[in-house]
Amino acid sequence: WVLAILAIIGGIFMLGAKNAIIDIMEEEGDVLQSVIDFVDSILIVIGLIAFIIGILYLITGWGLWALKPWARIIAIVLAIISLFNFPVGTIIGIIILWYLFKPEIKEVFQKQIEEKPS
Repeated sequence: WVLAILAIIGGIFMLGAKNAIIDIMEEEGDVLQSVIDFVDSILIVIGLIAFIIGILYLITGWGLWALKPWARIIAIVLAIISLFNFPVGTIIGIIILWYLFKPEIKEVFQKQIEEKPS
């Protein structure tokens, strides 16, 4: 459950990051307008990526909470992506990957596949 809660919190923070980026863009003045426009374009892309990752974290958090096998796979992918967010993301990503690959955790999610009625 801890990973599910952390994924949901991560999703909320990523959505907040998107809002912070938009706020920064709205506060910019007219100084060096061409540079600001370029930076704004980059911030829009980063904000969009943060929004998409935030939504993925929220969906993954729900899936982990419900012990959905697909959520474990998405959590692994998101943990691998977080490895590039040095240093904190790297540490958290390693811990999450270690946890998700523990035999007893793999078994819990595997049981969910096996228990589905045919």
